[in-house]
Formats: sequence, C-alpha cells, structure tokens
Amino acid sequence: MQFGNVIKIESQALTKELVDSMYPIDENAPSDNKDRKQLESIYNLFSSHFDEIDNGFTCFVFDTAINAFVSFANDIYRTTHNEATGLIVGYYLHDPNNPSKKIVVATNFLEATGDSSTVTCEFSYDDSARHSKYCEEHKVLPIIWIHSHPGFGVFYSGTDSTTLRAYFNCSHQLGIVVDNIQNQYLAYKIINGIQTEIDIWGINIQKSIDTGKLDKFIYSNRPTNPKFEIKKKVSFKALQEKNPVQS
Repeated sequence: MQFGNVIKIESQALTKELVDSMYPIDENAPSDNKDRKQLESIYNLFSSHFDEIDNGFTCFVFDTAINAFVSFANDIYRTTHNEATGLIVGYYLHDPNNPSKKIVVATNFLEATGDSSTVTCEFSYDDSARHSKYCEEHKVLPIIWIHSHPGFGVFYSGTDSTTLRAYFNCSHQLGIVVDNIQNQYLAYKIINGIQTEIDIWGINIQKSIDTGKLDKFIYSNRPTNPKFEIKKKVSFKALQEKNPVQS
C-alpha cells in the first residue's frame, strides 16, 4: 500500500472468477474465510443491481464500517473532545458488462492512533505500517480517509484539502468528514485535479445479505441529531494557532 503517490490502480471486474482468484478455496484451511464470504456477498448483491448504478464512479460503504468509525470517534470525543481519524478499506470494482461503471465498496474501518487535538488528527508511522500490513494480508485497498469534526459541522479545512490531495488522490480514493455529534457526513474526491463533493451510499449489509437485495441509502450532510446545537463557527486558522500542529 502506498500513500502520497499518484499511482494507477485499475478496477477489477466483479465476477465469480474474481472471488475465486482473490480468495481461493483451500481444502486444508478453515472453511470460515471471512474475506471470501465478504467478497462473495458483494458479488451476489451487485451482480443483479449494476443497472441501478450510473456510469462513472460511485462510492458504497458498509454501514458497519461507518458505525465502527462513529463509535471510535465518540469514544475519543467523550474522553478528550478531540478529533478522530482512520481508514476504511475495501475493493475497486466495475460492471463486467460495462467497465466505465466503476464502484468502490468500502467494508472495514481501521483506527488511527496518532496525535490529535480539538481541530487536528494524524496518522502515526505505526498506523501506516499496520494499515499496510492489513491491506496486503486481506487483499484490499485503502479506499476512504475518514475523520471527525465533532460539533463543528462537515466541511474541509485547508489542511484537510491538502491531505486529500497529497495522500488520498488515486482514482479509487476519497475522503469523508463526519460530525459525529450532529450525525452529518460529507465526502470529497479529487476528480481531474479538482476537489469535488460526491454522494456516499451506505449499504445496510446485514439486511442486504438476509434479503438478497441491495439495501442502500444516502449518508446526509444535514444534521439529524436534535439533541445538540452546532458549535459557534470559528476561524480554523485561529484554532490552529491555539493548537499548533507538531511537525
């Protein structure tokens, strides 16, 4: 796994052959291969639903991955009032009958435990090494850089935009910012060199598996938690002067 380099990653046709080639059945290994079962579920759900997806690029995220991040961010906020960050990993795929119809399916959240403050959060060297090892072992890609803005709403600061451009700029990557206090979500992707807002489609994965139908929904950028009021808008420059980023 590489960060900080614009590398060409090709999407893969979502076929049964892809499942078999990525996670071959090993008669000598335990039959409970979670990675294979996960990709099989994605194949079963999307193979009959590609006609519902527009050409171009569409992001789908397992609700379990987003929920894991929100739980992590809530724990960080509860104890420190700081931001939280991490990766959501998964697959870069396309419709075997229409290669221009590309999707990412982000499946698993990986925590980052670097330094953080009320306005900043970082990956540590150990985080990067651990995430790289996970991706290699499970044959997945780093899809989404996700971080929280607890109580401040969803937007990208100048630092956020720089991070997205520098480290998560590949064709299969994007960034999501979450206000875990107000239950808001916003995604950005670098498209033709331009930071562009895109939709985030969530998948209710257990319901989808149980029913055999793709149960999808949009993560909204509007606040849906009436128990909290948005914090007063402040200058991030001023906040960063109070909480300087350590180089």
